Amino acid sequence: MSKKTEQLANDKAKLPTTDLQWTKLLDRKAVIDKREDYSLGKGLRVRCLKSGERIFFSRYVTAAGVKRSVDIGTFPSMTVHAARKALGDLKGEIKTEGDVVAIRRSTPAGVGMTLRQMLAFYVERYVMVERKEGKSRNEAIRLSNALADKAPFADDPVDTLSLAPVSDWLHKEAQKVKAKAKSKVAGERQANANGRVVDSYRQVLVHAHKIALQAGRLHGPNIFRDLPSFKAPKKTGKPRVVDTLDGPIIIAPGTLSVREAAVLVHVLKHDLQQNRLDWATRQVLMTCVLVGLRVGEAANIRKADWDGKHLIVERSKTDAGVRILPLGKMDLVRDLLDEASALVKRKNGLLFPSARQEGDNAYECETLAAAARRLTGNVGEVPPFKTHDLRRSISAWFRDEGILERTVDVLMGHQGKGVGNQSYGGALYRQIEAQYGNWNAALLAEIDFMFPGEGIASSEPEHRSHVIDIASRTVIS
Repeated sequence: MSKKTEQLANDKAKLPTTDLQWTKLLDRKAVIDKREDYSLGKGLRVRCLKSGERIFFSRYVTAAGVKRSVDIGTFPSMTVHAARKALGDLKGEIKTEGDVVAIRRSTPAGVGMTLRQMLAFYVERYVMVERKEGKSRNEAIRLSNALADKAPFADDPVDTLSLAPVSDWLHKEAQKVKAKAKSKVAGERQANANGRVVDSYRQVLVHAHKIALQAGRLHGPNIFRDLPSFKAPKKTGKPRVVDTLDGPIIIAPGTLSVREAAVLVHVLKHDLQQNRLDWATRQVLMTCVLVGLRVGEAANIRKADWDGKHLIVERSKTDAGVRILPLGKMDLVRDLLDEASALVKRKNGLLFPSARQEGDNAYECETLAAAARRLTGNVGEVPPFKTHDLRRSISAWFRDEGILERTVDVLMGHQGKGVGNQSYGGALYRQIEAQYGNWNAALLAEIDFMFPGEGIASSEPEHRSHVIDIASRTVIS
């Protein structure tokens, strides 16, 4: 066997064999030095470009012997599982219609998919494949059906639609109020509710067009991206002055101070609001406070995601990719996740299974948000808060500690240009780990101050050394 043949055999042996392994590999291929193509098996291939795009495609030969290549979708907007299903549909289309590439090229603008067909394609190709059964899937189907039934332009080709009629119709829908509103306040409340629904219409149109465009069913620009938001403007709060061990500080609206976060952790850990929240819900909310995860990310943590020092977050709502958080110095998190890991009995490995579904599924985000609303306002030192405020609080604290903005974006899993492609190792890894340790120490110090004799810090002397280290915090530059 030649060296070249042996090298090819070794490279092939190292390739992933499951969809999950392929997903992790493609996440790492967001930044490469040269173009790379991979075969995922059964005709599905992926093209990784230097620009960061990862495009699923397939090849076929026409009856005339012409070789064709057809794009299927773009990762991570389309998952590996969805790409395999789309390839199955494409093979059926090739079998019945022949050279689909030639047919699509010869189809003139304006003769393609109508809005009604685009929405049906979106439900079939994306919603039923990617959205798990529950509120999220049902809501997407309901909104798509409502658009297809109500929109006066539902039977018009999407490529011929202009922005003005779509925007005007959505604006009229947003302005509708109940004719028999009991008061002006009730009318405004209904108008705000209509605005939220219409804004959901806009999001469905944008996403449905994106899915159809990736599948090659549409060719024109996505005009729905230029639609304005129809939500009522949010009422922003005012900055607050709060006390901490370092003295009074001013914090932005929608965030909690270190002391308020510490009190919330203590209340959740010791279930001081008895019978208000179940065990799994309290653990999820506490993880959000301690680590800064989204509630959906915290609810979907598996036993395999935690090795005692690092937490792998790969079930996120954004395309930021898999991120690994070094939590070796966060004693509060280690105790929480170790205890939950020891209690796992289900095959899916969920640490915080839903009590309402016999432990087979994670809690829905809406359920956790409602649980937080039941808790908010009932904890003395903590002001009313939303679940996202817990995440915003640790993010603000990291920035105040001097961590660079792009590093915080990576740790929080934010989506955007240049986000998700940064690695942290060596000195930067140790500094990030130290900052998580400082956050842990700051929380323990506040718990010890607010609950003398009750907090964890007062009974375990090793935590006191971390508190002393707060004065020598490391600043990432």
